[in-house]
Amino acid sequence: MRDSLKKFTGLIDEGGDPEALSLAVTEMEGIQSEQEGYIEVLEREKALLLHKIQELGSEIIRTTSGPPFQGRRTS
Repeated sequence: MRDSLKKFTGLIDEGGDPEALSLAVTEMEGIQSEQEGYIEVLEREKALLLHKIQELGSEIIRTTSGPPFQGRRTS
């Protein structure tokens, strides 16, 4: 994305032709769409990880709140 932005800025600074500017804008729109897709995937993965962490915390609480461990008794 940074490279495309640099290219786009260079075209503007040079007074680039409209066709080149149009192609650059189209490319940046595609990159933005792709970036939004990655963000959606990351947000879903984040939600899944938070859910798993919550499940793990519940499991830890459930297993540690039982009767205290007596260990092996020796006679």
